[in-house]
Amino acid sequence: MVVHAHLRRLDRICIPHAIYFVTVCTHGRKPVLTTSLAMNILRHEWESAAQRHGWRIGRFVVMPDHVHFFCAENAGGAKRPLARFMDKWKEWTAKEICAAEVL
Repeated sequence: MVVHAHLRRLDRICIPHAIYFVTVCTHGRKPVLTTSLAMNILRHEWESAAQRHGWRIGRFVVMPDHVHFFCAENAGGAKRPLARFMDKWKEWTAKEICAAEVL
C-alpha cells in the first residue's frame, strides 16, 4: 500500500462568503463508503449541517475511500469554524458507519 504525505496546510486567509472545496479520506483509505447505508449517514449529516453547525453543503461526490464536497457558511455566519465542523463531522460519520458495519 502506498502512503502519501499530507500536503502542507495553507496560511490563514479571510475571504468573505467563501465557498470551500473539501476532500476527506477514510482512515487507511479503506473502502467503507460503498454501501447505501454509508451514503445515507453522510447525507443525513450534510443535510443537518446548516441548522446544527451553520454550514451549508452543496454538491458532493462519494467515492469508496473518500468524499469531495463544497460548503459555505450560512448567511448569518457559522456557529463553529470550518475546522471544528469538519472534526465533528468526521467523528460522527465515522462512529455511525463503524457501528452500522458491526451490525
